Amino acid sequence: MRITNDKDKIVILLPLNLYTHEVIFKCLYWYLDNFTFEVNYLNDVNLEIILRNRDGLIDVSNNFENIKNKIEQDLFDFKLRHIISTETGNIRDLLIAKAFNPITKK
Repeated sequence: MRITNDKDKIVILLPLNLYTHEVIFKCLYWYLDNFTFEVNYLNDVNLEIILRNRDGLIDVSNNFENIKNKIEQDLFDFKLRHIISTETGNIRDLLIAKAFNPITKK
């Protein structure tokens, strides 16, 4: 992963073997209030995301390190959530099915 600052935009290069589309877009959803997005598939293994400041709400140049750290942390967070959800999905489904199973008297 590489995140760079280019004047009024942030460019994120992500390898698709590390982050699924689901993880990437769930993470970026939380930035929609402050940024617009452009998504480019560079090839089969790399994705380029360009974030542009929406309405000048955030000074990208002066806050780049904070924004970069937040994006890295959020990507990691959503990847872990995805892993946990995948590994525990069957257990959750069984618990829900059991909870809503009608009680029968013997």
